[in-house]
Amino acid sequence: MAAIDTNLKAVLEGYADFLGEKKLAPHKHQPHLVRWVRQFLLYAREHGGYTFEQTLNLFLSALGKRAGVEAWQIQQAADAIRIYRYQYRGEGGPKEEKLKDDSVSGSDERLLDRLREVIRLRHYAKSTEKSYLQWTRRFLAYRKHAGLAGEPAVSDVKAFLTRLAMVKNVSASTQNQAFRALLLFFRELLRKDLNEMGQTVEIQELLGHKSLETTMIYTHVARELKTNARSPLDDL
Repeated sequence: MAAIDTNLKAVLEGYADFLGEKKLAPHKHQPHLVRWVRQFLLYAREHGGYTFEQTLNLFLSALGKRAGVEAWQIQQAADAIRIYRYQYRGEGGPKEEKLKDDSVSGSDERLLDRLREVIRLRHYAKSTEKSYLQWTRRFLAYRKHAGLAGEPAVSDVKAFLTRLAMVKNVSASTQNQAFRALLLFFRELLRKDLNEMGQTVEIQELLGHKSLETTMIYTHVARELKTNARSPLDDL
């Protein structure tokens, strides 16, 4: 236990230094981000057997049940933990395994066929059709490799765009392009809206933030998160 506590202290100190060096949050907010990560990692010790995002969802759900905790604090905690996992550990720790291919299931192929029909009925340019189908396929392939079951959720889009920024290092404008493709997919095929998320993506591009996570710290967009990826204990 003492060795684990010493390791945890070193990890948190490194994360605090990283936040300061990268200027990912105002100085006065940085101790709060470190505190959230500490609570999460301690929580993860007691809840093994889950992927990173599953553990994050469990932690945020438990956090939401605490008296006096507000929605923006839950979002701040999620942002702090994702910055820790995808940016801090992404630079200094184990790299996330790359997707092997963009193959999707038969049901997802049918969704892509339906999306193609929608795009052609709208008389979009061929280049737009190709781009929208490619981004949607990559999104569906991401869900497959991440083990996300059931119908695609809004939170899956957040996780996918976060991965593009923090693992693939794509620009804010490219994330915006991917988002526009998924916006059409969700609205027309799944009958779900991504309007609130769209506002965050636009703010992100205007502010020049590298990732949605940094933008959301500043905008305090409150939203429940539930996605799947890998175990947080792998990062210790």
